[in-house]
Amino acid sequence: MQLEPVRRLPLKEQAKRQLLALIENGSLRPGDRLWSERELSERMRVSRGTVREAVQFLQALGLLEVRHGAGTIVSRRSGDRQALRTLWQSWTAGNVGRIRELLEVRRGLDTFAAELASRRQVPDGIQTMADAIGQMRIAADEEDATAGVQADVLFHRAVGETTGNVALVELIDSVGQQLLKERAALWSSPARPQQSLSEHTEIYDAIRISDPQRARAAALAHLESVERGIADLALEDPRSE
Repeated sequence: MQLEPVRRLPLKEQAKRQLLALIENGSLRPGDRLWSERELSERMRVSRGTVREAVQFLQALGLLEVRHGAGTIVSRRSGDRQALRTLWQSWTAGNVGRIRELLEVRRGLDTFAAELASRRQVPDGIQTMADAIGQMRIAADEEDATAGVQADVLFHRAVGETTGNVALVELIDSVGQQLLKERAALWSSPARPQQSLSEHTEIYDAIRISDPQRARAAALAHLESVERGIADLALEDPRSE
């Protein structure tokens, strides 16, 4: 059994994992109402902002939904892989234009962040990147797209943190949160998890050895690969015809 260093995970990541675990182990079942933001904050001893972000993450992936007059409801389990993949792929195919616009923004943000991170190398960010790579490897081996997305988000945030530029981290977070279903659709595609693991490892290696040009090139190559993957998903959806 492989265990990961949970102590290094940001509070928001730990909150996501706790809520996801409750859904996965059946403590929270489809149709169950989630506790209020205040109750969750008190139970997990984190801020309401942290709780809100964790809930929004699971909502974006289709595991939770907000129903008028009923609050936040568990809509499905993460083990319902085919249903979730259909949801993620359908959303991606239906929003290709918006996704391409956001990926254009990411070309600027992510390549600059990778280059700057390789020059500044804030230690905590480097370690978090390494942890995220380990989590990606497990997610890829277990074909767990939800965990893969969590690790993916954590990795790119860590690249930003490695620059020491808080504003850059906030921009990476803002854009990244709009692409969660797209990430999940890619992670649930055959062969994509291992490819994504390889591409992120290349970015990490370049930053770790302080090679700015290699880091920028690796980040750009990853985004170009993502764009090709999105195009392939769009072609697979009947609505694209």
